[in-house]
Amino acid sequence: MDKPTANVGIVLVHYGEVSATLRCIDSLSAMASAPKVVVVNHDAYEYTRVLGERLAMRGLEGRVRQQGNKGFAAGCNTGIRIALALGAEYIWLLNNDTVVEPSALKELMACAEKNPKSIIGATVLDFEFPGTIQVAAGFRYHPFLSVIQALHRGRPVGEIPSLSAEQLDYVYGASLFLPASIYNRVGPFDENFFLYYEELDFCIRARRIGATLLWCRDCKVRHVGGGAVQTAAASTASYGLAAYHEARSTLLFTRKHYPAALPAVLFLRLFAKPILLLFRGKWRQLGAANKGLLSGLIDAPGRNNQCD
Repeated sequence: MDKPTANVGIVLVHYGEVSATLRCIDSLSAMASAPKVVVVNHDAYEYTRVLGERLAMRGLEGRVRQQGNKGFAAGCNTGIRIALALGAEYIWLLNNDTVVEPSALKELMACAEKNPKSIIGATVLDFEFPGTIQVAAGFRYHPFLSVIQALHRGRPVGEIPSLSAEQLDYVYGASLFLPASIYNRVGPFDENFFLYYEELDFCIRARRIGATLLWCRDCKVRHVGGGAVQTAAASTASYGLAAYHEARSTLLFTRKHYPAALPAVLFLRLFAKPILLLFRGKWRQLGAANKGLLSGLIDAPGRNNQCD
């Protein structure tokens, strides 16, 4: 592999199927540059050895840190701290159920060099149907409805050059690239969000210090989507892990950033959301979702970290 164009630290948070994380590591080894890779293992301790062996087998410099499951934001912060200690100038957060194209990092660096104050998202493609866009960099967020809108979801890859670069509210955490200087100024991901909303919260804080959100069209990443959450949820009696944290994080985020929207969000979550779950045949998630709402109302919504 060629000498890397910059010191990049790639952070993977592993939870769920170890085969997915190994597949992601394999794809990283095919890139032209050689970044450092930090894997934070939220799963069984035995996977620490397995993941470390795969990094060594693929010739990747890296670290594997075993950490009890404290949530996605906590895993990202742990991995980023290790990457910074290894001298990383840029951080690339990747979901463990992604596969990157060999040119992905090269394209990201080209975008970053032209836009040094940006948080950069990739063209995230559907894993099973790689000719279809899953998310173009990130999402718009509608605070009074508490719903997200994926940029250019479902559009064919061939349309990428002609698609508009619409304003983003946050970059998708499945592939989020940023200079270490931005992370140091914004502060860590808010670990009060165990799952969901951590990227949106971080990007709001980053925009307050002048960071912009950018779509790197030519960086392509294939993403399964929800694999770790689904695996974890399937192991619980209520099948409600995702529903609980989605509801909880929605209220925590609304209280933190859009308190005026709280009555509308709470009304929709109490009355409209149950109907939607019933319509989708997910009635078993109702109890977990309601518990998440209660927790989101009671728990402290967190601070704005270093941007206050």
